Amino acid sequence: MTELVKPDANAFNAIVSKILLKAPVLAGMEPADAQKLFELARKVSWKTDDTIFTTNDIAIEMFILVGGTLTVWMDGIGMERPVAKLSPGDSFGEMALVVGGKRTANITATSNAFALAFNPKELQTHTSLGMVIFKNISKILADRLKNTNKYLESLHHTEGPAE
Repeated sequence: MTELVKPDANAFNAIVSKILLKAPVLAGMEPADAQKLFELARKVSWKTDDTIFTTNDIAIEMFILVGGTLTVWMDGIGMERPVAKLSPGDSFGEMALVVGGKRTANITATSNAFALAFNPKELQTHTSLGMVIFKNISKILADRLKNTNKYLESLHHTEGPAE
């Protein structure tokens, strides 16, 4: 992971502001708060095929993808399987804010990409920002759980009843 170099700060900030306003993890956040969040964030970038993190890495930050695309991979029965494609506005690594611990997936860049990284301790000191983000993370994680349950149910119906 490398620090992002911004050749034109105004153009970069304008692009990021538009994406932040559309990011589900920031839904309902006031533009001034989104700007404050942007100022708190660490700006990071990756090249195509870079590994962002792997399963069991220590979870210390969450991210909002601002540009490029990423793939989320899960290890399963000795092979990796893609489980999600991420595009600008998507967040990932939210569990770092909620429970910390270790990463539960692998993420790689499928194109050059850049993101904003957030440390849970910084968000906890800015209560209004943290409240919006944690509320939205709850919705995002609930949706992911619902989708996982539907997928598991489809496997059950395909393979027959569990014994």
